[in-house]
Amino acid sequence: MTMLTMSMHPSDETLSRLADLSEVERMRSRAGRHAARCARCASELSAIGALGNAARAMPDIEPSRTLLGRINGTRTREVAPRSATPVLVDVTDSGDSSRIERPRHWLTKKRGAVLAAAATIVLAVLIWPEWQQRGLAAASYGSATIYPRYPRPGATIGIRFVPAAEWAGGDTLWAGAYVDLRDSPRSGRRDLSFDYLPALLVRDRDGAYRGRVTLPPTALSGDILVMTAPPGSMSGRRVTDILLLTSDSLATRPSLDAMESAAFHTRSFMTNRLLAQEFVRWAPDHPMRWYLADSPASTGTFDWLKFFDSAERRFGRLTTRFNAKTNARPGELAGMAWLAYRIEEPGAAARWTERLMREHPDSPWALDLRVRELHEMELRRVPRDSIAPLIPSLDSLYERAGGRSTYSYNLLNVIENNADSATIRRWAVREARSGRFFGTEFNGRAAAFRDPDVRDSAEAHAREVLADTTPIDLRMGWLERPRAYLTLASVALARGEYERALRLTDSTRIVANGIRGGPGRCSGIGGDTRALALLALGDTAAATPYLAAFGVNSVIISPDSAKRMLGSYFTPERWQHAVDSVEAARQACRLQTK
Repeated sequence: MTMLTMSMHPSDETLSRLADLSEVERMRSRAGRHAARCARCASELSAIGALGNAARAMPDIEPSRTLLGRINGTRTREVAPRSATPVLVDVTDSGDSSRIERPRHWLTKKRGAVLAAAATIVLAVLIWPEWQQRGLAAASYGSATIYPRYPRPGATIGIRFVPAAEWAGGDTLWAGAYVDLRDSPRSGRRDLSFDYLPALLVRDRDGAYRGRVTLPPTALSGDILVMTAPPGSMSGRRVTDILLLTSDSLATRPSLDAMESAAFHTRSFMTNRLLAQEFVRWAPDHPMRWYLADSPASTGTFDWLKFFDSAERRFGRLTTRFNAKTNARPGELAGMAWLAYRIEEPGAAARWTERLMREHPDSPWALDLRVRELHEMELRRVPRDSIAPLIPSLDSLYERAGGRSTYSYNLLNVIENNADSATIRRWAVREARSGRFFGTEFNGRAAAFRDPDVRDSAEAHAREVLADTTPIDLRMGWLERPRAYLTLASVALARGEYERALRLTDSTRIVANGIRGGPGRCSGIGGDTRALALLALGDTAAATPYLAAFGVNSVIISPDSAKRMLGSYFTPERWQHAVDSVEAARQACRLQTK
């Protein structure tokens, strides 16, 4: 599940402020430290900096005398005496008169650059929607539809894909429908909140591909992904996405439950963009409409400007409306909270989160928004004593959400940073039993598996995976069983069963290499556990290549840490030879898989 497009990254406004700071100043804030580690945020910072440099590099343009006369005339009218009506004062003004009375040379030289920049922005806004649509069309392999457009739950739907003129695919395509279900609990390791429905699309005489699939009786929404290879294969490429929204009593429109379900479960940019259009058409006053409407293509040419120019006013109007509404839907309250974060109002977002938790505690949004609230408090350096009292609410929210959270990583980080040791351990055991424990290589997993309860819980989940041969998620099915064997190998390593750990890493590689489209021997899956087992058995020479596979990435293991592990066997020349051998094997494997 992916909650809309929101993530735990700093907002655009925060990144813009960071772009104006030096590297040293950035590292003084948590957001700056996050951006230093996050490739996505670092890329956005670079883009912001490049935009600023481009703006500063714009040449000064001398406006015409006619234009200057109009501007000066406007200034004369603006400074004319006004009535004594009180007005709001910009509190950011320091009172420096030089900021009010601009020098004459600024008017004649810089204003031209400002006008040119404004013209560029307006032109970009006018062109962007059409350019974006053309870009998406050019990147698409064709168009796909389902019929009926808004099917009822349990109905059989048809899928039709019309390829573009330059399409050169085969006579068969595959569609995987990730269908989100209504009120489905968790059963063991299986998250029953969605179902996966594979379908075969066959090419007809008219050149279009067609297939059929029957929806579950509790279907709400979904994402139908058309692929060139069977589900679970890594060799296929995405052809297109189709947004699935079921109807209720009226088959001519989607149900609001289906639209809110899709807002919570959207899995790709394409379906998110299509969902924004559906909200504009069927629920234009829903707060989620404005959260999703970050693309101008959703409502019109000027919607992009309108959204960012009036976001605060719109949020104020929506606040008045929903404060007076006593039976607000969970999606509406969640939409208000996410909108508050969009306009940098974490206090307002926390209030909407509290109302959501109070009125709809079973909503999966409640858990995610509580995690976001605590994460925001950490970013603002709120004292730990103020965060810790809110941690216990996560237990009940987690249980009510069926053990599902979009932000499991941030959830555990918040708990680890602010909870007591008993709470941290309880959550570690819970996550290990759910199969969502990801200890970092060498350090994290080894330290966690010293706890017998965490170790036993992870082992129980791994055995459950191996006993159930049906993958939960075919997108990652190739990794599920190898990971289970790797978990058992790590458990054996923690228990000192080194020979058994080696045998289990062999099983990991055999299963991974035997799955069509799987990672193959290039992935190095299980290499860290195998290296540690070999070192424990005294076979340093055999362990070195596996350590070297991770030595290429200095974040996981560096030559210095390898030197400490290998002792007298380590030499720079021997280590480099192992690294080169590993890289040569990777290159050979890549050539074989092409």
